[in-house]
Amino acid sequence: MKISVIIPSLNEAANLAKLLPGLKLYDFWEIVVVDGGSSDRSKTIALKHTPKVIDSPAGRGIQLNRGAKEASGEALLFLHADSAIKSDIAQSIADCLNRPEVAGGAFTLKIDSDKPALKLISSCANLRAKLFGLAFGDQGIFVKREVFDSLGGFSNIPIMEDVDFVKRIRSAGKFAILNDCIYTSPRRWQQEGALFCTLRNWIILLLYSLGIPAVRLKKWYKDRR
Repeated sequence: MKISVIIPSLNEAANLAKLLPGLKLYDFWEIVVVDGGSSDRSKTIALKHTPKVIDSPAGRGIQLNRGAKEASGEALLFLHADSAIKSDIAQSIADCLNRPEVAGGAFTLKIDSDKPALKLISSCANLRAKLFGLAFGDQGIFVKREVFDSLGGFSNIPIMEDVDFVKRIRSAGKFAILNDCIYTSPRRWQQEGALFCTLRNWIILLLYSLGIPAVRLKKWYKDRR
């Protein structure tokens, strides 16, 4: 199965320098980096590892849709720039999506830190994902190309675009949570405080589920890219 990796970037030079060499170790069809107007060396670093570096207006949903438009794979993996890969997730995605009942999925989350509080947050996030089939973008969302196209891609909303997309994938088929791990940077929890960050995320998710528009919720969530 040809799998395209799509990575939105905005001032992520340091993280791209760590992520992209590792991705090239696995059997991905192509790597697409979508830059939202970085003022650092993000584009320069990305071009060292892939010819597909695309300019886009900033906004995660906008950038992800732009990358998907340029991608040619049979499956799409949407990956945050501050993620880390430590196993052959390409093969895991292919094995999963070759099952006809599966429309898409995500990975088990590990916050890349030894702090007990962040390990607990990872465990709670994974429990939520397995109980409710609800994953966030830092878990590495993947989907069959035809499903992505049929759903019209990500919604043009300033926050919760990942949750909205996962819910719509579930309407098209099974959404699988794989045991393979995606490691995510602890930077947000370190900058904002683990308790504050976690409670704020839960409250935003609850309010969004109750129908509060994403544009109103965005003011409580600062982009750390």
